[in-house]
Amino acid sequence: MAKKKEITKEAQAWLDYAELSNFLLRDNAPLKINETPEDSKFYKPAKELAEELELNWNELTQDESNRIMINMLSDYFMSIQESKDKRYVLDITVREADKKLKEKENDESADMQS
Repeated sequence: MAKKKEITKEAQAWLDYAELSNFLLRDNAPLKINETPEDSKFYKPAKELAEELELNWNELTQDESNRIMINMLSDYFMSIQESKDKRYVLDITVREADKKLKEKENDESADMQS
């Protein structure tokens, strides 16, 4: 049986990958990785990767930025794959949103249309 620390580490790898994916692929994602806010947990790893690839952080082209983003996604994904003796199961539960959340989404939708 897996030790609690191992499970926690693997679960954290999944969470980190999901969070990075959300950060890079959401509607209001930064167009270039160097537009990442400095207080983001992804700022430092992105900047370090740029340095490792010998890219000028302040003058990244779109292609260079995309290269960093893809490398980060790959690195985070590969951290999930480290354990070959475990099978991963992603369980997604879909439930109806509560009333307050629906109201907030409706308000945001109305704001965007006006």
